Amino acid sequence: MNRGKGKLEKIEKLFGRQVTYSKRKNGLMKKAYQLSVLCDVQIAVVSFSPSGRLSRFSSHNKRMEEILERYANLPDYLRD
Repeated sequence: MNRGKGKLEKIEKLFGRQVTYSKRKNGLMKKAYQLSVLCDVQIAVVSFSPSGRLSRFSSHNKRMEEILERYANLPDYLRD
């Protein structure tokens, strides 16, 4: 049975927002890792929790700075 798409809206309570962020962040990082391995691509993920804590992931033993520098050096028309 399909659950369908629920309405997407901000979670008002900070605690609930933090719990949801933590669970979904782990899933996002896992998917980023899988994509980097399966497709042999460089990936950088940067996020900040509702409380402002930094989380990051970079693939292929590359430093985050190397991947972001590569992105920053792209012409503007390729960044969209």
